[in-house]
Amino acid sequence: MVFAQAKDYMPGVDRSNDVDTSSRYFHAADRQLTSETGGVLLTSVQARLCQCFYLLSQSRVNHCWSLFGTTAHLILALGIHRKRRLESQINVDMIEMECRKRVFWCAYTLDNYLSAALGRPRTFHDDDIDQELPSCVNDSDLTSRHVHVNKSRAQSIMMAPIAHAMLSQIISHILRDLYSIRPPPSTVRLSLADKYSRALHEWRTKFAGFLDAEGVDTSLLIPIFQRQRNVLNLSYWHALILVHRPFLLRDFASLYKRNSHHSRGTSNGAPMDKNVISCLQAAIEITKIVNHLTEVGQMYQAFWFTHYFAFCAVVVLYVYTIQHRFQPQEEYNEYFEAAVRCHSQISSRAKNESLAQRYSVVLEELRLEAINDRQEQRKHYGPQATQITGGSQPNRATVPNGAPGLLNGVIATAGSIDGADREYLESSPSVTMDPLTSWGEFDSLVTGGVAGLDFLFTGEQNEQWEMGMANNSGY
Repeated sequence: MVFAQAKDYMPGVDRSNDVDTSSRYFHAADRQLTSETGGVLLTSVQARLCQCFYLLSQSRVNHCWSLFGTTAHLILALGIHRKRRLESQINVDMIEMECRKRVFWCAYTLDNYLSAALGRPRTFHDDDIDQELPSCVNDSDLTSRHVHVNKSRAQSIMMAPIAHAMLSQIISHILRDLYSIRPPPSTVRLSLADKYSRALHEWRTKFAGFLDAEGVDTSLLIPIFQRQRNVLNLSYWHALILVHRPFLLRDFASLYKRNSHHSRGTSNGAPMDKNVISCLQAAIEITKIVNHLTEVGQMYQAFWFTHYFAFCAVVVLYVYTIQHRFQPQEEYNEYFEAAVRCHSQISSRAKNESLAQRYSVVLEELRLEAINDRQEQRKHYGPQATQITGGSQPNRATVPNGAPGLLNGVIATAGSIDGADREYLESSPSVTMDPLTSWGEFDSLVTGGVAGLDFLFTGEQNEQWEMGMANNSGY
C-alpha cells in the first residue's frame, strides 16, 4: 500500500503508467489481506486504513466507504477505541500501544470527514470512546519498553496529528448537533454556532505559533511540516464553514428564487449576518491556501481532502454571489473573483471521472447561475460575457488553461467549463433537486454520487481499475 500511495505523487505529465502500476500494487495488497487467516492483527487494520486513503485518492468514494465500514468494525472488535491500563498489563509493548492510539485517531478523523462529505452517519460515537491521544514523541524516541521525552525545543512530527485529532473531536460534535436529521431551531442553532466558534478559536490559539507563522517564509519549513500546516489550516477553516454555512442558506431549492433573502438560513439580524461573514472569511482563507498550493506546484490530484475543502469554500462564495447578484457589484465582487479563481484551479487538476471533475461540473452550474440575469453588468464586458462551449464530451469537465481573466477589475466569465453546454447543465441534479435539499444532502449528492452525478462517468475509470486487477496476476 505504501508503493501504491507513492505512485500517486510521482511527478510527470503522462502518469497513465503510474496509475496502472498503482492499482496493481493496491490489488496485490488486497489479495494478501483477503487470504489472511486467523485473528485480526493491528497491522491488518493499518493496511486496510491505508487502502481507504488510497481509494479516496482514486475518487472511489463509495468503495472507500464500504471498506472503511469493515475497517472500523475491526477496530471496535479489537478494542482499539478503548484505553489500555498499564497497571493491568504485563510486558506492555509501548510501540504497539502508541500504534493503537495513532490508528484509532486516524480512523476517527477519517470517519468524521467521510460523514461530512457524504452526509452519512458516523461509525464511531464519542460516548463509546475513551482512548487517549497519542504521545507527542517522534518514532526515534519510542522503544518497546520506554517513551523517551525529548527535552529539546525541536517540534515533534506528532504534534500535528494530535492537533488534528483534537480538532476532529470538535468537528464530531458539530456534525452531531448541527447536521442531525432533526435540525435545531434558529435560536438553538445560534447558541451552538457561538459555542463551537469559541471552541475552534480556542483550539487554534493553542497551535497559533505553528498555524499562523506570520512573516515566516513557509518554504523554509521541511516538506512534512509544510503539509501538516496546510492540512490543519484547511481543516480549521472548513470546520468554521460547517458551523456557519446554515446561516447563509436554508436549502438549495430556494437558492434560485429571485428575491435573495428568501434563501437565507434565518431571518435577517446582526447575529445571523455575523455568522455569514465568518463563513465567507473561512471560505476566502481556503481559496488562499489552494491558490498558494497551486502556485508552488503542490496541488496533487491525490489530495482528495484539499479538493473537497476547496469545493465547499467555492460553493459558499458562489451561493453568496447568487443571493446578492441584484445588489451593487462591490458587495460580492471579491468573493466571486476568489471563487472563480479557485474553481479554475480545482478544474485544472480534474482528470476524467475524478471527484475534481464532479466538483467542477456542479461549481460551473453555480457560476452560471451567479452571472445569470446580470444584464447591467454584462454590457461592461461585451456579448461574449458568457460563452458556453458546445459539442464536447459531457464527461470532460475542465476549465481551459489559465484562470478566467479579470478585465479592468470587472469579472470576465469567459472561462467556462469545456463541454458544459446548457442542455447538459439542465440535466444536472440541482435542476430537479428536492425542495428540502440541505447542506448535508447536497454534499452527499455531489460527493457520494448515489443517484446523482454518476451519469458523468462513462466507465473509463472502472475499465482502468479492472485492467489493474487483470494485470495483477503476476504478483
